[in-house]
Amino acid sequence: MTYHINSGASSSQWFHTAPWLDFNMLQEWGNEKGIYAAVARDYALKPVKPAGLGEGSYEDGTPYPTRPIDALKIRNQAYWSYMAGGYHTYGNINICYFGSYKPEATQDWKVAIHSPGVAHLSTLMKFFTGREWWKLVPDLAVFAGDAGKREIQNAAMSSTDGDSLMVYLPSPTTVSLHMEKIATAKSARATWIDPKTGARTTIGVFPTTGTQAFSSPQGWPDALLLIEAE
Repeated sequence: MTYHINSGASSSQWFHTAPWLDFNMLQEWGNEKGIYAAVARDYALKPVKPAGLGEGSYEDGTPYPTRPIDALKIRNQAYWSYMAGGYHTYGNINICYFGSYKPEATQDWKVAIHSPGVAHLSTLMKFFTGREWWKLVPDLAVFAGDAGKREIQNAAMSSTDGDSLMVYLPSPTTVSLHMEKIATAKSARATWIDPKTGARTTIGVFPTTGTQAFSSPQGWPDALLLIEAE
């Protein structure tokens, strides 16, 4: 049981310690860039309760000030939610109304269930469920310098076993990472993963000391970087 809060707020602001509240829900209507900080705030609360984005910006949604809500913004919202330690709920404006509210419809809902955002979230699901996701924790300290500041919106997780890092870059950029975060081996293999398709590109093997710079692949609007102990 939770509470569906209004936009820009979270159930934790009112009911976090209530015994009936099983998990927190936050809503960021038209404020995609506020998601990571909001989820991270609830993730850190005591007593510990699950938290995440219960309602964000709907794919193809027309009322949002940040429109168009395209597949990239859908991926951004999902990765920011998960990598801040929370859950994520996907929405599509056409599926929401099943064709009953014409002013906001952009296509038939039976077509919308095959939208790009849906396909790309399937890629996300396969990636997370293909590994021990329950051992991943939010870790902005992976970034060297300013790359981990919340306003920049890069996100990272590290494994509690010290054998892997996962970094999400929501826009083309270069980041430097603290390679000593890989604590179980003297070297680590780095791989780019396309958030749209799941296709993997090996970057190389690097020592797990000092910092290492990584530049997102040319032409990619966003990128997922996986670093694993050799």
